[in-house]
Amino acid sequence: RQLLDGVVEEYDGHRLMVRDPDPAALNARLVQAGVRVTSLGAERRTLEDVVMAAATASGDRFGAEP
Repeated sequence: RQLLDGVVEEYDGHRLMVRDPDPAALNARLVQAGVRVTSLGAERRTLEDVVMAAATASGDRFGAEP
């Protein structure tokens, strides 16, 4: 857990999502610590995901409290 301190975004029991500016270095740290890494890849958000995240984070929605 110390290896991933501050970079874990989500964990669902099967998949671990992390945010790190250097995925190759993160992978190397995990492997050096004896962690078996089976897959490493970038998550691509769809345009819909981006729009929905922006819309739900907005405070200027109709009926929102000022």
